[in-house]
Amino acid sequence: MQIVDMEKQGRKKHFDWFNSFTDPTFSINVRIDVTNVVRHAKAHNKSFFIELLYLVTEALHSVPEMRMRIKGEDVVIFDSLNPSYTIMTESGNFDNCRHQMTHDYQTFYARAAGAIAETKAGTRKKTYFNDLSIVDDFYITSVPWVDFSAVTHPQPTWSRENMSIPRICWGKYTESDGKFSLTLNLAANHALVDGYPLSQVAVHLQTLLDKVSVDTPDLPAW
Repeated sequence: MQIVDMEKQGRKKHFDWFNSFTDPTFSINVRIDVTNVVRHAKAHNKSFFIELLYLVTEALHSVPEMRMRIKGEDVVIFDSLNPSYTIMTESGNFDNCRHQMTHDYQTFYARAAGAIAETKAGTRKKTYFNDLSIVDDFYITSVPWVDFSAVTHPQPTWSRENMSIPRICWGKYTESDGKFSLTLNLAANHALVDGYPLSQVAVHLQTLLDKVSVDTPDLPAW
């Protein structure tokens, strides 16, 4: 973790302006082609959710602005952040699940599968829903029951630090002419992220998705 000099970044006035908002979050919704991941997951008997989770997390890491966070009075940038994602438990309720980040696909998959299994079974007991003091995360969720066109995210407006964490959501994939696609929602804090870097996440993600091959058990890293 390093402190970012916003003056040298040329965005000090932008940061001060948007950070004064009650909620400085903005988002984009893009249609992405997930055909290769759908086929890869089926061919290798893998979870589509975990495979897309890996690729989304890789794309997020590839854009420096998405690794910036507000920490106290400073803006900091992390080399690596952990995926934090919602899982439906066996009781039908939802809970937050997270694991330590790794860029090795096989290790990432094993960690995610283990964390999800524990969360679903309720063996990861905790008295709180989310720890707002943790900022080295990406918040990721999915709504796999509907093919939506847009989504909004609730924000803890009393916590500048927590609101600096990007929020990502995707919906149900649908098929058309043998191709599978879904809507990806990317939300970020405008004090730290502008439209170009946010759009680059989607561009980089589609590049990774296009590189996925059913002929190899691994997925590409950024």
